[in-house]
Amino acid sequence: KSVTETPVDSFRDLIELNLTSLFVAAKVALPMMTAGGAIVAIGAEAALEPTALKGGYAASKAGVIALTRVIASEGKGLGISANVIVPGTIRTAANESWATPEMIRSWTTPEAIAATCLYLSSPHGRRVTDTIIRMPDRPESGDVPAAR
Repeated sequence: KSVTETPVDSFRDLIELNLTSLFVAAKVALPMMTAGGAIVAIGAEAALEPTALKGGYAASKAGVIALTRVIASEGKGLGISANVIVPGTIRTAANESWATPEMIRSWTTPEAIAATCLYLSSPHGRRVTDTIIRMPDRPESGDVPAAR
């Protein structure tokens, strides 16, 4: 819906779901991370490339990116890294229900996102912080022409 058509309660629900949940999780987790750790949040392309009719979603995910960067700044010197993964469309059953097979093949899999989260949470990956990691829609690796 457009900004003028979006009920305020619907907007608040998106902020609660996407942004407030990260805030509360970080507020509880950070004091317990005395030996360091990693926060990995999930943003969305809509936050970086906003389009019409997605105002609440884009705004809530932009907030996720900003809050994650604040957490990274506050975690400097404490051994706490914070990064945000920004996928395009995630290949889920709910999304597949409305898409064509060609669209689905270009989407980011949950497994790819999980593997990225795992790396960022590993000892090697924890050196990465305050980073937006884009995982945009694109053909599967088998569909991409080989480099010459």
